[in-house]
Amino acid sequence: MSTTNLKLKAEILMQDRMDKIRNGEIRLGVSNQFDEVMLEEALANMGDFEALAARWISEGVAVDSVDVMTWAHQLASPRADDYIANID
Repeated sequence: MSTTNLKLKAEILMQDRMDKIRNGEIRLGVSNQFDEVMLEEALANMGDFEALAARWISEGVAVDSVDVMTWAHQLASPRADDYIANID
């Protein structure tokens, strides 16, 4: 699967999951209470998707079978560079 198709698939799955959370199809509890925020952040950071996918492919990860929330967690994760740039 091409990186472009993989990105589109992940983006659609993330948006679908967020829609299901918002309309009550997926109920939030202790284990998934931050999923909506995580998905919002991940969708905002989709520009980083190709680099993440390329890294995982080089490491031998079967990226076409990665769970949507694994993508979301990785894309929404704060980066050390972001923290360092914002230290006063």
